[in-house]
Amino acid sequence: MRRRIAAISIVMVVLIAGGVTIALAGSGNASTSITAAQAAAFIRAVELQPSDLPGSAPYVGEPGSPPEAAEYQQLLRCGHRGRPRGVTVAAERSVLADRYRDWIGEVVGSAVIVMPSEALAKAEIATLPSSSGRACMARGLRSSFLPSGPNAPTYAIAITSVPVAHLLGPEAVLFHRLARPQRIPRARPHSRTRRLTPPAKLVYVAEAIFRVGAADIVFDVLSEHRQLPVSIEDRLLALLHSRAQAHKL
Repeated sequence: MRRRIAAISIVMVVLIAGGVTIALAGSGNASTSITAAQAAAFIRAVELQPSDLPGSAPYVGEPGSPPEAAEYQQLLRCGHRGRPRGVTVAAERSVLADRYRDWIGEVVGSAVIVMPSEALAKAEIATLPSSSGRACMARGLRSSFLPSGPNAPTYAIAITSVPVAHLLGPEAVLFHRLARPQRIPRARPHSRTRRLTPPAKLVYVAEAIFRVGAADIVFDVLSEHRQLPVSIEDRLLALLHSRAQAHKL
C-alpha cells in the first residue's frame, strides 16, 4: 500500500522565499501582486487539517526531497493539456491517514496551488469540464494505484463523474473510481513471484479539482477498505471551498 500511495502522499513542499512578488498577469490592475508570504498564509488557512477528519493524523510519506511548487501543476495536467500556463507562486500538499492503524489503508489529501493571477488559475483547469478533459482524468484513474505484473489480480473498474458545480463552482470536476478484484491468479508453490499479501477487496479513488480566485485546489482519496461515505466527502469538499472563499486571494 505504501508504494501505491507514494504519488498521493507527497511531503510538504518547500515554498518560494517569502517577500517575492509576482505581477498579476492579465489583471486589470498592473500594480496588484500576490507575494509568496500571502500565498503561504492562504494555503495554511485552506488545506486539510487532522481536526477536519476525526481520528486522522498527518501522513508525511516516504523519505525524499520535497517537490518544487511547479511539480504540483502535474496534478492539473488534464486541465491545461500538459502545458502549464504560468509559474506557481506557491503550492503545498496535506495528506491525512488513520492515526490508529499500524498500516496505511486510507489516505485523504488536499493540494492548494496558488497561481500569480485568477486568469492563470482559470487557464490551468480550463479544459477539465470538456469531454477531452474528463476522458483524460478517467484514463488516469483507470490505471492508477492498482498492482501490476504476472501475479496481479484482474479488476473490474467503474468510473463515475459526479456533478459538483452546485457545491464547488462551474469549473469543478469530481471523479470516483471503484475497483474490485475479479480474478486472482494462483501462485505456483515454489514461484519466486508469488504474492506475499492478499489483494485488497476494493480500491477506491476519488479526485476533485476546483478553483477559487487565484488558487486551484485538488482533493483526493485513496482507500483499500471502503468507499468513503458521501457525507464525509461532501463535508470536506465544502470545508475546503468555504475556507478558500473566506481567504480568497
